[in-house]
Amino acid sequence: MAKDTKNDNQHIISAVDEFDYSTQSESYNVRFKNWRKNKNNPYAYSFEQNINESVFVEGQGFAEKSPERAEAETLSRILYIIGAAFLVALFIDDVLSRLLIFILDVLGVDIHGTFFNSVIYGGRTAVLIVLVSVTLLKILVPLRILHHELKMPVKLRYPLQLKSWEGFISTVGMAMVVCVVVGLPSAYSEETKEIYEFFSVYSADFSVWGQEEFLIYTIFDVIVVSVISELLFRGELFHALRQFGDVYAVIITSVLSGLMTQEMNKIPGVMLISAVSAIGALNSGTILSAITARVIYKMYFMGLMLIEMNPSDNMLLSRSVFMVLTFVAGLIILSFTCGISKQREFRCFANYNAHLSMKKKLILPLKVMPFCSVVIVSIIAAFASLL
Repeated sequence: MAKDTKNDNQHIISAVDEFDYSTQSESYNVRFKNWRKNKNNPYAYSFEQNINESVFVEGQGFAEKSPERAEAETLSRILYIIGAAFLVALFIDDVLSRLLIFILDVLGVDIHGTFFNSVIYGGRTAVLIVLVSVTLLKILVPLRILHHELKMPVKLRYPLQLKSWEGFISTVGMAMVVCVVVGLPSAYSEETKEIYEFFSVYSADFSVWGQEEFLIYTIFDVIVVSVISELLFRGELFHALRQFGDVYAVIITSVLSGLMTQEMNKIPGVMLISAVSAIGALNSGTILSAITARVIYKMYFMGLMLIEMNPSDNMLLSRSVFMVLTFVAGLIILSFTCGISKQREFRCFANYNAHLSMKKKLILPLKVMPFCSVVIVSIIAAFASLL
């Protein structure tokens, strides 16, 4: 009897048991498998089959279930809800925000804009309130939609347990190096408007803001936006997509992060820092690494902006020194942490036996209408930003 059971197990394909997320932590591994084993969860890839069995399909006869097909169907459902959530975010950013500004303008509030571009101007307080409100809505609404649909446990989507301090520190080093690399084109651009690229939402006229409004928005953009953005991209999205491989989750969340900026000159930088955030979270085991990387990215460009706003003759030298010091510091941190990591066995990505090829998984988002729509709208808006 025991021999028969052993032979049966050898013929069982279990998508859940083929994964090992103990690279994060053993408790994370248990939570993830429990979430995926829920038969009522349409967003969990939990395919299981005895390869010696066939299923009778009326009109088709006996047919074997395919793990590849099951993986594609589950991934399509996840991509569908992601696309729907981010279509709402685009609507808030591109339509609702302009409609709100128009209504406030009609009601006599000192705020103005057009439906043809993202520039807003008017009273400092009114502009600040609209910027903050729209930014919160376009991140928190899709966050809420995904939270409601995916139903992932809090400790699963927002892991806080630190498994490796070297991983955390190396994320800081990677973020510093990436910041300098992606900032080179804008730092040495002849267009002085580049100094305002630190502000990632609208082309508001920040030069007329008072110190109080400037400080409030700076803290909001550097801290609050960084935290909630990472809770969305490296929280809800990333952990739902890990079932299809960590590399795939890194690629999709990084590309989507970049596209949602809707600005061509920001997409490469945001994609790179997003990849650093995701890898850092995997290395360290905590989403706090991802948040730290995003904060460093925002602070670096804020530093560049403040230096470039200085009209002194030493501005160019100060900027170059700031960039070199940041780059060198990042390399030193990376060298130090890499040296320590080599002294012990270390694995970043979870074990994963793919049923669906990476090529098919990367093409699949373009076949899911809501997700494909997000890509198309974002690319059109990105090219429009160059005009």
